[in-house]
Amino acid sequence: MSGEQNFTFEVSKSAHYSQLGSLSEETTNVWIVLHGYGQLSKYFIRKFRTLVDEQTVVVAPEGLSKFYLQGVSGRVGASWMTKEERLVDIEDYLQYLDQFYDHILSKHVKPIKDLQINLVGFSQGGATASRWLSHTDRRVDNLILWSSVFPPDLSSDGLNELFLEYSCYLVYGNEDPYLNEDRKNRLIEVNESNSNVSSILFEGGHDI
Repeated sequence: MSGEQNFTFEVSKSAHYSQLGSLSEETTNVWIVLHGYGQLSKYFIRKFRTLVDEQTVVVAPEGLSKFYLQGVSGRVGASWMTKEERLVDIEDYLQYLDQFYDHILSKHVKPIKDLQINLVGFSQGGATASRWLSHTDRRVDNLILWSSVFPPDLSSDGLNELFLEYSCYLVYGNEDPYLNEDRKNRLIEVNESNSNVSSILFEGGHDI
């Protein structure tokens, strides 16, 4: 038999995350924050330092793929997926986020039901958060999609079901270069057709 063949098989891999605050008996709020394309969790999580107190913990899982942002040296970023082996990468991070959720909350001494769990997805992390919530059975109370786009593989019906289940906030900048007219119109459509969705417009660009 001749010709190229390509296969996929599962391997074990170590995942990285960053954390602000400590889970304790006083903890009542957990924020899970998903970074955008080309970011690292240890820098991204610093944007949430003002949230942390004795009752609040912030955790930032990092995308499983790392790369140099320019050339073959210098700053490094992480990604949740690219177009290459796209569906495999999505399946990997769906399983990863389930395991991450269980890993973090297994450290907590009180039942999960006593916690408020907030999920923030920035840019590519927003599409990641949306896909995860549409597949997982893990509990989340609030979904914040910040400077994000909706995953093209989630239909309008799928998004509506997602927004019916969670309190959702769509946050975006009025000068975001990625927010073209089509995306603006979809944000407006989603906001008008779902009572659980609130839109927040801020002065600025593609940033959190």
